[in-house]
Order: sequence, then structure tokens, then C-alpha cells
Amino acid sequence: LNILLSVVTLIICAVFWSSAVNIVEPADVYPKALIIVIGSLAVVILIQALFFKKDDSKVYPFANLKYNRVITTIIFAFVYYFGVEYIGFYVSSFIFIIVLSFFLGKKEDRTLKEFAKLIVISLVVTAIIYLGFDVFLKVPIPDALLF
Repeated sequence: LNILLSVVTLIICAVFWSSAVNIVEPADVYPKALIIVIGSLAVVILIQALFFKKDDSKVYPFANLKYNRVITTIIFAFVYYFGVEYIGFYVSSFIFIIVLSFFLGKKEDRTLKEFAKLIVISLVVTAIIYLGFDVFLKVPIPDALLF
């Protein structure tokens, strides 16, 4: 199964790469980098499937899944989506990162110090997104009703 999935992923990467060559610079950097990373991971999976011994035990990746965390994430994602429309991408992203990290974090980490840390992290991530898209790639971010 890993062999099949990695080969299919490599084919999809090749198709996307053929489309990405038509993107003008510097907007082509991110899609090409993403295609390279995904293709490289597919090659690693292919090599592991072909040359390394397989563990025959069954793995159940969702056995310990906490559904309330999934539902919380989905709800916050919907709120974020509508927030982008009304208060803007950057403000919504800043708030989304803080709120989601706070609610998905450990209960014992819900202190004022940890909340301040989340604010700093959210500010840094939002700044990196701004610099990457607005400054470096010059990709316009959609306008909102308020900002």
C-alpha cells in the first residue's frame, strides 16, 4: 500500500510541477517548494517500503483520538473562515492561533504566562505570514469588511 501511495503521490507531484512552471516569479517559489517537499517525502516512503522490513502489527492511528478536540478545531475553523471575511486575514489569523492553541493545550498550561507566550507566538507567525506573502511573494491578501 505504501508503494502504491508513494508512486501516486509522485505522479501527482509531477503533474503539479508541470503546472507550476507557468507561474511567474517570485510567486512560484512556494508551490515549487511544497511540491519538492511532498515529492521528497514520497520518495522516503517508497524507499522505506521497498528496502526496510515491515512491521506486520496493525496500527490504529485514531484509536486514542479525542473527538472533542476535533470538533473544537472544526468549530474554530468555521469561525476563523467567517472572521477572515469580516475582520481580515491577519487579525483573524492572530486571534485564531491564540484561541485554538489555548483550548487545545493542556489544562495545567492555561496560565497567564502561557497565554502571554501564545500571544508572542501568534504575533511571530502572523508576521512571518505577512512577510512571506505580502512582502516577499507580493501576493495580495483578500480585503475584509472592517480591515
